[in-house]
Amino acid sequence: MTAIYELEVEEVLQRLETSESGLDPQEAEKRLKIHGPNKLEEVKRRPLILLFLSNLYNVLALLLWIAAILSFIQAITSSQSPL
Repeated sequence: MTAIYELEVEEVLQRLETSESGLDPQEAEKRLKIHGPNKLEEVKRRPLILLFLSNLYNVLALLLWIAAILSFIQAITSSQSPL
């Protein structure tokens, strides 16, 4: 089946059972009752802080956290300067 945006205008109008002037009010009301309003459902989004925190706790991030902590401990206990 061909995507609708690749079709000629006449074929799109035929598939949607409409005309260039649009639907008459009775047909629009009938389709509204059958298909419901042309509205996207709102997707619940996670708060930004939770998205940020969830990225901190994957395997690679945890390895980086452990390496940073070990490096920090080594720098504190070492008598040499870090650089």
